[in-house]
Amino acid sequence: MRISGLDGLRLIAMLCVVSVHIGGADNTIEIGAWDAIRALGRWAVPFFFMLSGFFLLNPVSERAFSRIVPIWIFSNLMFLPPRLYIHGFSSLSTGFLTSGTWFHLWFVSSLIFGISILAWVDRKSIPSAILIAIATMIILGAWLADYRFTISPSGQGAMQLFRFLSALPCLYIGRWLRANIDSLTATAGLLLLAAGMTAILAQLYLQHTARAQFEMQLIPGGYVSAIGAVIVGAKISVPKLFSDLGRYHSLPIYILHPFFILVFSSYLSTAQLFAASFATSLLFSITLQKISPRIFFLLSGELRETK
Repeated sequence: MRISGLDGLRLIAMLCVVSVHIGGADNTIEIGAWDAIRALGRWAVPFFFMLSGFFLLNPVSERAFSRIVPIWIFSNLMFLPPRLYIHGFSSLSTGFLTSGTWFHLWFVSSLIFGISILAWVDRKSIPSAILIAIATMIILGAWLADYRFTISPSGQGAMQLFRFLSALPCLYIGRWLRANIDSLTATAGLLLLAAGMTAILAQLYLQHTARAQFEMQLIPGGYVSAIGAVIVGAKISVPKLFSDLGRYHSLPIYILHPFFILVFSSYLSTAQLFAASFATSLLFSITLQKISPRIFFLLSGELRETK
């Protein structure tokens, strides 16, 4: 099952992810345009988690693991050489199983964890009330841990823990949205999207320190915006070209773009780095899909049959 609006939003969400991973132009407490852009992009990762839950079968099928586990293995191996070159062998530990060999690969580990827990929940028929309580506690804990981390680096461990756990409530929300999507309207989605974005900007304004601008990640407005985006995406249609780009290339862009940020960062301004990293990642993904579908599968989980 494909929904063109949701596939199209994947591409927009990836633009937001790339913007989040590119730092601001300076380290002042003044809130600039790029700080606002990065903060408003914080809906993207919860959106991707929720989208995964939206399309997960109930009960979870083995196919979900057969797609995501090879991606986890391949992406971590791909970023292992630059990690060893920059940080040395001493930087390796068992922690990479959850955080990945590069900073952004925690997402794939977290997704595997969340799907595994949902698969267990499906087998055990855990009551919905318990799942709702756990999901609520994780989201609230993530907010508090994130707030502490924006104040002091000592909160990094708790933030990373709750960030890793955050896939579970988002997957559950996505599954709930799928079950109730017929009763939800695009207007409701737009209102949630606007409310979430407003909350993000309010938090950025109220918590206006240079560290908060860069480090705030697990913020309530991001979850609210992501819910709204899923609803809106499920209700609209977009051109096939745009939806195909989102469907096939959003995950490869996610995996690849930090490499191009690393390559271009010494030569380009913030806006130029954003555009170049996204465009190069997309072009590389499109090229790889054409010349080596099986390697492309290891980045995207999508394998088109070729003659």
